[in-house]
Amino acid sequence: MSPQKSTISSKLAMAPDHPIQQPNTPGFCALRLENLEHQTSTTKSELMASIAADICATFISIAKYSEEGVLQAQHTSVIDKVIQTIRDTDVKQRHLLDRQVLRLRKERKWIRKKYSRLAGQADGLSRAYQTKMRQLTISLREAREEVAHLWRERDMLLACLKKDVIEEGVSNDNADGEFEVDAAAEDVDGEYEIE
Repeated sequence: MSPQKSTISSKLAMAPDHPIQQPNTPGFCALRLENLEHQTSTTKSELMASIAADICATFISIAKYSEEGVLQAQHTSVIDKVIQTIRDTDVKQRHLLDRQVLRLRKERKWIRKKYSRLAGQADGLSRAYQTKMRQLTISLREAREEVAHLWRERDMLLACLKKDVIEEGVSNDNADGEFEVDAAAEDVDGEYEIE
């Protein structure tokens, strides 16, 4: 315990223009937080820096007084509890953040897995659609070819039919040697039948 004189002022910390404070009432730092909601962002930042500096200076002063023996453990136990609360809060906060990070990682993994599954399903549907389109294109081409073949066959049969009818008409004992076309007997396909 050094007999050195402390360089710390023995004057109580007081709010500006505030009547004398009682030693056990909130001090200058707490009073500076009033009307905080009406201050600008810059002013708030400056105020927090000032309060942090005051708190640091207070803890440094308490540490010096403890080293000099002016303050004993029984006096500083309240400060020790505050420090422990801060440490515990930090640990609790860190655990909370760790749980949130773990939960977010699980969600990200689940989303990736679901996206991968959906992408695979989309690829499968795309391939099935392309295969179906190819099959439909081939079927359509084959149907067109069949229709064209049937038209050619129809035209050929009609030509043969006309030829046969003409030959039969000439071979009949028709007096004038002509054959008649029945105009009222229209066929389903729009062709006239020859009698």
